[in-house]
Amino acid sequence: MLELEFVLVPFVRERLVELAQPLHAAYAELLEHEDWEIFDWIQGREPAPTPALAEVIAEIIAYNDRPR
Repeated sequence: MLELEFVLVPFVRERLVELAQPLHAAYAELLEHEDWEIFDWIQGREPAPTPALAEVIAEIIAYNDRPR
């Protein structure tokens, strides 16, 4: 899904390396889900199913909402 790539690729390039190891694991778990699920979580349409996924989704949202 192209819309998802626009959100995740910059996050991975610029922010993922700075995250603590548990969030790296949560990000890897995130990628095991369907694109439409991830996009719904990032858009706030559905809650993430686990606290770890919710935490990494919050990091992605915060990164994308930052001033540029």
